[in-house]
Amino acid sequence: MVKLLIIFNLFWIFTSPLQAFSLEKPYPMNSFEWLPTESAPSNYPMYIIKGDLIFENGESIYIPDQKIINNGWGKETSTHIVGDTFKPLPTQLQISWFSFTEDRFYAGKFDLPKDKLLELFQHGTASPYENNERWNFDRIVVGVAPGGDVAVWAGAGRIVKEIRVFRAQPADLPWSLVLDNPNYSRQQHISESLEEALSPQTLKQVKANPVPLGKWAIFAKRYPWIPKLSNSVTGKDLWVKSFNGEIEWLDLTGTRHDIDRPPQNRAIPEEVSIYWRSAGGINLTADISFNEEETLAAFNKLGNLVSPEPMILIFEPSDTTTSVDVLLQRGKAVYRFQHSIVKIYKGR
Repeated sequence: MVKLLIIFNLFWIFTSPLQAFSLEKPYPMNSFEWLPTESAPSNYPMYIIKGDLIFENGESIYIPDQKIINNGWGKETSTHIVGDTFKPLPTQLQISWFSFTEDRFYAGKFDLPKDKLLELFQHGTASPYENNERWNFDRIVVGVAPGGDVAVWAGAGRIVKEIRVFRAQPADLPWSLVLDNPNYSRQQHISESLEEALSPQTLKQVKANPVPLGKWAIFAKRYPWIPKLSNSVTGKDLWVKSFNGEIEWLDLTGTRHDIDRPPQNRAIPEEVSIYWRSAGGINLTADISFNEEETLAAFNKLGNLVSPEPMILIFEPSDTTTSVDVLLQRGKAVYRFQHSIVKIYKGR
C-alpha cells in the first residue's frame, strides 16, 4: 500500500494543472509580450538590410528585413513570430537600409528611452471601446525614411505612440547586400523596384520632385494644441492620425474617468475621424483629411506666436450635417482650412 501511495503522489505532481512549480523558463521582471515590425513612407520604398533591437543584456531580436517596404509612415508591415513570448524591452536600435529614390545606403546605432518604453508597456492605454479596460502595447515599429530619418513607435490595438526620432548617416555598403545578381545592373533593379512598388502616377510625381530630405523629422515636431467639437452637437469619440505616424483616441463624452491624461503637445494631424450626434439625434461620422502643405504652414505660423494659450483645432458641423468647417485658433488669431477633404457618414 505504501508503494502504491508514493506512485500515485508522483503521478499527481507531474500531471496536475495546479502544480506549485513550473518546468518552463522563468521570465525576468519587466518582460512583455511584444513583436518587432518595420515601416517606410508610402511614396519612398526602402529595403532594410539588417536591423536589431538590442536588449540590456546584449541579446537582440531582429527587425523583419530583406524585402522592399513602403506601407506608410508608422504603419507596421511584417509580423515574424520570433524569440521568446515574453521579452525585455530594447535599449538600443541598430539598423542599415537602402533608399531606392536616393540610391543611397544608411546605417546607425541609437540608444532608446528605456523609461518611456517601460512606462507604456507597464500601464498600457485605455480601451476606446470598454470602460475600465486597457490595451497592452504589443509591438515596436521601426521606420526608415529618406535622408536617414529613423522613427520608433509602440502600438496597442489601433493606438500608436511615437517613442523617438533619430538621424542615421549615409553608409558605404556593398550593393550585393541588396541584390547579388550580376545579370541585373544596379540602376535596372532600382528602376524596376520603383515601378513595382509605386503606381504610375505616384512614380511620375516622385521623379518630378526632389526627395524631401528631413521631412519625417519635421513631422515629429510637436505643438501645444487641443481638439474641440462645436457645442451645438454631442460629441462621442475622436481619432487623430498625425503626420508623424501616431494615432490617438479622445473621449468626447466626458463620462470616461479611466482614460489617460492627454498630452500637452501633439504632432500635426493628418487625418481625423469624429463621431457625434446631431441636434436631431442622428449618429454621424466625419472623416477629415488635411492637406500636408497647408496644415504644416498653419500650425507653424500659429505655433510660433508668442502666447501662453494653446492652439485649438475647432470642428464645426453645419446645421444641415452635410459639411464640417475646420479652424485653428490661438488667441485672436484664426486660420480657416481651405483644402481639407471632409466625408460624412450616417450611422457609423
